[in-house]
Order: sequence, then structure tokens, then C-alpha cells
Amino acid sequence: MHLIAKIVITIVIIVIVVFLVLLVNFNLFRYRRLQILDNIFELDRNYTSNRKRISCSHKVVITFTTIPDRLNLIYPTIASLFDQSVCVDDIILNVPRISRKGQPYIIPEWMASLTNLTINWVETDEGPATKLLPTLRKERSANGVINTTRIIVVDDDNIYHQRTIEKLLQDFEYHNNSSTPTAITKFGVILDSDRTIPAFTSFRRCITLFQCQQEVDLLQGCFGFVVLSSFFPDAALKIENRPDFAVSVDDIWFSCWLKLNGVRLFNTGHAFWTLPLFNLGEVDKTTKLVDGENAGLVRDHKTLEWFHKNNGYKSLKG
Repeated sequence: MHLIAKIVITIVIIVIVVFLVLLVNFNLFRYRRLQILDNIFELDRNYTSNRKRISCSHKVVITFTTIPDRLNLIYPTIASLFDQSVCVDDIILNVPRISRKGQPYIIPEWMASLTNLTINWVETDEGPATKLLPTLRKERSANGVINTTRIIVVDDDNIYHQRTIEKLLQDFEYHNNSSTPTAITKFGVILDSDRTIPAFTSFRRCITLFQCQQEVDLLQGCFGFVVLSSFFPDAALKIENRPDFAVSVDDIWFSCWLKLNGVRLFNTGHAFWTLPLFNLGEVDKTTKLVDGENAGLVRDHKTLEWFHKNNGYKSLKG
């Protein structure tokens, strides 16, 4: 009985320690606060006054997109972007007028009232890649391929850690002091030796969370990544050349073109401490690509093989 009591006490201590770590690093109170719609208006009003500008001499923008069913539900994600440790020059939501499935986009009143969110209407729904492609084209056409705007890509269904933007930019500036262009992702993917994507719960994938900065094969928009428009060749922006099965696997599409263009992809160090938390509110009830079009990673692997066959994708093994 004495031994059992010790085991129980040990388990209780471990649970308490884990909870405290989560509380400090993920701030569960913040998570709940950001899920209350009224809080976004205060964050919007105080965005520039309560946040220091990132110590970067270049323009910085955040870009993302959404689907019609989520438009009225993504305020926790936007609130988390307003609630960062640093402020940026623009937060852009790329919105098609009609989705690729024929649904119109109707901007809710609360979203239209936000002064620090730019609604960028686009004529064509390019799938999940709409989160980045219109912003890439805008930056390139405005200033040419030598544009130095730091473009941070995020998804619409996560509540981002308060230091996500700060950490991504710090690592980006550090790695791009050299002559080799480098894109930074919060939590990347290293392919298996047979060119397959390891399961999210695999040891190989999970250990990346706790390792120092390292080169990876794929960026992941759900955790956030940062690029320049000049990192991409023109072909990456021409989706008419994209195979049909690649329409919903934007992270692989972007990663492959970056690698082909000589850009390194790096994972931030010890990503566990500043990962986003999935928004388990009403957004969780909407359509997920992983449960539909991208189920079983079939399209992901077909897209990888398409790049390997047509372009000799450099990071694919074998």
C-alpha cells in the first residue's frame, strides 16, 4: 500500500507539473479569453499602442484565407494575431468572391469593423493556396522580385501563441544573414527515406518539436511560416499548371517550389514551447480537408511524386 501511495503521489505531481507548463507556455486563460467575440474589438483598438513593432527594418505582413462556413467563426484566430507580442504592418485575409464549391463569401459586421484586418477580395478561389498566392502576386507586382516584405502565412483555425510572430521573424532574420535564402516554419516535416510523410503521431515527427533548429522538407501553414515573394519562381504562381489533385495540398505545393528554387526550409528550435492551439470552438464543426479531400494523405503523396517526376524535387530521397 505504501508503494501504491508513492506511485499515486508521483503521478499527481507529474500531472500538476504538466498542467503548470501548459499554463505558462500555452496560457490556457488566454485561450479562453480569445474565444469571446467582444475581446477582439479591444485588441483591435489597442493593437499598435500595446504592441511593440518587431525589430525588423522591412515591411511585415500576415496572410491567410478561410472558407465561407468559417467566416463568422474565425474571430479567435484573428484575436490571437492581434494579441501577439509584436505588431506587424498588415494582417491580410484573402477572400474569393465565390468559393470553388460555388458558395458566396459574406463578411460579417464584426469583421468589417476591424481596423487592423485588411479584407483582400480576389476573383478566383485557388483552394487553400489562396492564403498566400494573392499576397505573393501583390508584393511582386508592387516592387518586383527583389521585394523584401516578410510574408507570414497562417491558417484560420488555430489560436496562435503570443510569441509566434516574434519567434518566426527572429529566426528568419538570423538565417537570412547568409547568401542562402531560407524560409522558416514553426514546425516542419522531414520526409521518411521512402519519400512518404511520417504520421503526425510518429516518434520521428514528434521529436522535431523538442530539437534545435534543423532543415526540413516541408513547411506547414497551420503552425505558421515566413517567406519572401522572391523565394518563389514564376511557375509557383501559375496554378493553371497545377495538377487537379494538388489543389488542396498547398503546403506541399509551396514547399516543393521553394526547394526547387534553392531555398532552404528550417524549423524553429524547440517548437513545442510556442505552438498554436487548435480552436475547438464552432470552427471544429466545419469542413476539414484532412477528413475529406486530403484523407489518408493520398493527394499529398501524389503531389510529392508529381514534383519528383517532373522537377526532380531535391529533398525527396531515393
